[in-house]
Amino acid sequence: MVKCPEWGEAVRKCIGLANYFSIQTSNRYCISDWGFDETLCPGNGRTQSILLPEQLEDYVSEDNPVRIIDVFVDSLDLGSLGFGGAKPAQTGRPSYHPNVLLKIYIYGYLNRVQSSRRLEREAQRNIEVIWLTSRLTPDFKTIADFRKNNGPAISTVCRQFVLMCCNLDLFANTDTAIDGSKFKAVNLYAMDLRYAVHRTTSLNCIHSRNTLDWGRTLSAK
Repeated sequence: MVKCPEWGEAVRKCIGLANYFSIQTSNRYCISDWGFDETLCPGNGRTQSILLPEQLEDYVSEDNPVRIIDVFVDSLDLGSLGFGGAKPAQTGRPSYHPNVLLKIYIYGYLNRVQSSRRLEREAQRNIEVIWLTSRLTPDFKTIADFRKNNGPAISTVCRQFVLMCCNLDLFANTDTAIDGSKFKAVNLYAMDLRYAVHRTTSLNCIHSRNTLDWGRTLSAK
């Protein structure tokens, strides 16, 4: 998201409109003393404090697929698979461990999230990815560099992950039909008019030269 000077003003206008509509709603409907309609499901206040802090573990159910990703990646020897950074250097800025970035990538692979920028946003707002990464939020450049520098190793891990899911019967036994068509691109030589004219002219020159040579051969005989 690109930040601009007008962003704060836009947020303040939205908050003002929200307060206005909340006042109009409270005047229109019968609101009880607790601040909500008794016929609707009430929500907790955003500033409401709780006695016992909630754990991140409580938001992910026991049968959630992200738990399979977590156990699978933790069981891998990333160093032997060819992932760089499995053994961090003793000096320099602390880096993200490859298993954190690999978990993000496999999660995007299963949920059809391929863009590194979208994966960055998922790590900031998706409760499943937040649980998976233990609240780590790598930026899109880090995710993109990890994918670029570890392409063969990621392909091997994804292949092993699919085989494991098949052995555990985690995939449904359904038939999938793929239909597609192939079209020539506009910039191909076969679709370019200039190339077609040049090719036709060249063929005509070759044909004329061959005809002239054939005529000279007949006249010599």
